[in-house]
Amino acid sequence: NATNWNLPVGAPIPISDATLTGTVDATQIVVPEFQAHVLEGNVNGTLRIDWSSGVRLQSNLSVAHLAVKDLVRAFTPDIAITGKLDGNFDVTSAAPALENLLDSPQVQGRFKLAEGSVSNADLVAVMQSDAAGQRAGVTKFAELSGEYAAGENRAAYRGLTLQGGVLRGNGAVDLGANGVVNVHLTLDIRTQVAQPRGAVAVAGT
Repeated sequence: NATNWNLPVGAPIPISDATLTGTVDATQIVVPEFQAHVLEGNVNGTLRIDWSSGVRLQSNLSVAHLAVKDLVRAFTPDIAITGKLDGNFDVTSAAPALENLLDSPQVQGRFKLAEGSVSNADLVAVMQSDAAGQRAGVTKFAELSGEYAAGENRAAYRGLTLQGGVLRGNGAVDLGANGVVNVHLTLDIRTQVAQPRGAVAVAGT
């Protein structure tokens, strides 16, 4: 059992409480089941860590209703995302030493983010005026879902679907090494007056 504990490696994600049941021997820890209360939500899954040659980690995670605002803040202060996160993820990682185990994990899974917002751009305003892309803003949504994959200092959000008020959208976001960003979105505004459609592309660092 663990209470009021931050992950000792990787991002300092606070864990309110956790219960793990498993076995440990000279070369590995095997946890066929654990439950944790994290960032106002719940995480359930499995865990295996092997240190017979280097350190290797395997985990399957199911997350429900995590407060994504604090999760994102643990990784970067440069963007604010709010909402409640649900998803299922497979995580693997390998490193020569424990302290480096979560420096660049391999992660794959599907997610859904409900009743939230993304900072730095107002996509509704962008659809109405090109100049709005130069101003800060917030895009609110009822649901944002898609697939997530990360590894080797890269991350990709694919099959993104966004729904919020009059705004509908889909697309992909790629975050590469050295801060390279590529975003491709197709957006619709659906009102009784008109239904404009547009494409948004962002590239840079």
